[in-house]
Amino acid sequence: MMDFIKEIKTFLSYVDVDIFLTKIDEFKKIDLQSITDAELFAAISNVMIFKTENGSEFRFPVLMGSYPSGTKFYRVRKLESDDTIIPLKGMRVEQDAWNPPANIIKAMGRLNKVNESLLYTAPGDPLVAIKEAKVKDGEFFSLIVYKARDEIKVNRIGNFERIEQLTELENLKLRLLINFLRDEFTKDVGQGTEYLYRVSERIAKDYFDLPPKVAQDAWLYPSVAKKESFNVCFRPELAKELLDLQGVVICRLSDKGIESKAIANGFDDEGIFKYHAIGSQLQKQVFPEIT
Repeated sequence: MMDFIKEIKTFLSYVDVDIFLTKIDEFKKIDLQSITDAELFAAISNVMIFKTENGSEFRFPVLMGSYPSGTKFYRVRKLESDDTIIPLKGMRVEQDAWNPPANIIKAMGRLNKVNESLLYTAPGDPLVAIKEAKVKDGEFFSLIVYKARDEIKVNRIGNFERIEQLTELENLKLRLLINFLRDEFTKDVGQGTEYLYRVSERIAKDYFDLPPKVAQDAWLYPSVAKKESFNVCFRPELAKELLDLQGVVICRLSDKGIESKAIANGFDDEGIFKYHAIGSQLQKQVFPEIT
C-alpha cells in the first residue's frame, strides 16, 4: 500500500493545475463528431498523462468498490402503449430481460459502441433505472430485477474519495483529475448527439478495464438522471454468471409514484414468461416489497 501511495504522490507532484485546466479547455474544443478514433485516444491521453521523471505517465489510483451477495440490480425497458396482451411482446422470453441483441444497437451508449451490447443496471435503487430510462408519467415499463450471486467487484469511474495519506493539495489535484472523468460520464446526451459518448466509452475501455472476474466484474459510473447515485455496467456474459434474474415487475409511472400491475416470473414449457397478479402468493414470495 505504501509503495502505491508513494507512486501516486510522485505522479501528482508533476501535475500542474494550471496546465491541467488548460488541457481540459483545449479538449472541449474538439469536434467529437469528426475526430478519428486514433486522434480521440491521443486527445484523451493528452489530458490524463503527465511528464514525470520516468517519462509520460498515467498514475490514477485504482478505486475499486464492491456490492455484497444478495444486492439487487435494476434495469428498465419501456413498453409500447398497445402492448397489453399477456404475455407481453416486449417481455415474452428470458432474453427480453437481459441485454438487447447486438445487431439492434444502432447508436453508441455511455460505454458501448454501435452493435456492442452491454447490460446497464442501477444498483439498489429502482428509481435510478427509471429516471435513466426517462420514463414519463402514464408510461408502462418493465422493471427487471436481478440479484447478485456473489460479491460484485466494480471499477469506480468519476467517483472521488479522499485518500488520507495524501496532502490537501494532492487530494485537490486528484479530485480535479477525477472530476474530468465525472464530467465526461455525466454529459446529458440526446438523440442525434450519441457521438458525445465516444469519450466515456474510450475512457472506460482504455483506462478502466481490468481483467474480468480476477480484478473487475463491472464498471461503476455516476448517474446523469439522479445525482449522487451510480450505474453499474456489465459485459453480458459475465452478468449472467454473476446475477440471478429474480423476475420482472410490470409497472406504470403516475403522479402517485410507481404502480405495480403484474409480475413475470418463471417460464412455461415453451420458454414463455409466466405472469402473476399483484397480490398473488407468488408475487408475495418473489417481490414481498410490493404493497
